[in-house]
Amino acid sequence: MALTYAQAPMAILTHGANKTPYYGNDALINAYNAAEDGDLITLSSGNFNYCNIHKAITVRGAGMMSDTATGTTRTYIDGIFTVENTDSTKSISFEGIYFAGTIRPRVTWNLNFTKCFINKITIWDIYAHYVNNLNFVHCILPGYEQSNHHNVHFYNCAVCEPSGTSYFSNVDKTCYFDHCIIKLYCNDGWGTTSIDRIYSTNSILIPWDTANVTSPDNTCLHHEYAIGISHNANHFFHPTAYTDGHNLYNYSDFDEVFVNFNNEFTTFSDYHLLPGVAATRIGSDGTQIGIYGGSMPFDPRILNPSIGHITVGGQTNDQGQLPVTIEVVNE
Repeated sequence: MALTYAQAPMAILTHGANKTPYYGNDALINAYNAAEDGDLITLSSGNFNYCNIHKAITVRGAGMMSDTATGTTRTYIDGIFTVENTDSTKSISFEGIYFAGTIRPRVTWNLNFTKCFINKITIWDIYAHYVNNLNFVHCILPGYEQSNHHNVHFYNCAVCEPSGTSYFSNVDKTCYFDHCIIKLYCNDGWGTTSIDRIYSTNSILIPWDTANVTSPDNTCLHHEYAIGISHNANHFFHPTAYTDGHNLYNYSDFDEVFVNFNNEFTTFSDYHLLPGVAATRIGSDGTQIGIYGGSMPFDPRILNPSIGHITVGGQTNDQGQLPVTIEVVNE
């Protein structure tokens, strides 16, 4: 009997030793409805319909980028959905997913993202909702609008705070960047800037507006081994702060630092430094400043086993079974 095959999205729910597959664009929704705290949902490549995540689970995709070398395509989730975890002893984790819509954390503890593209993450009511212990590793975030947060850490990420919104200025100085590229809005109209409310090491900082950046106290106190890129004549870091031993470097344009940076925080942007900059602008750990330095240089690929291609038979075989072929990718 001849069989025809078609690509189908798939989710596998792992609960203890049991693994249950779900198929189609609603596979994530169906797996989540059956999940319990502590479970793992593994998603294949393909497009999945979103659902609110209010259980302490891990959702792992095939990657935020398509990879022609392995023949895999990204795991894609669109839409606006909420994330909530009120138990400080538990966590919610996402890995290897392209989020095309908006994530809205509510009262949430221990929220983790690894190797994800997040179009927008925003808090919808800063007075009623907050996030404690928020971690990003190897992520790209073109629209970070999360203001009411505490103990936030970014490692080897590209993060953009939207123009006209100084969200990082509302944190309690527990926001830390290491080996990142950070685009900040530095003038919110109230004399408050994001640059003096965050800490960074080994990172590249790009301001939207430097009108309020005029003194060493504003620009350098919480930043070490950093590159600042600004078209402003006064530059990003005040020149007199060079003597403070913070190893700060100023540039006036992107083409003085990057190979081909287009100022767009997307999965297709080139975040590599010019060879001369990479070789001379060395971070506190002896590696280059930026997302390709440190002990874990930026890499969008998923290193854990993930679901690659799934093909589902167009009709049953002689035994009444519907053939399904699952390719597991382990890079």
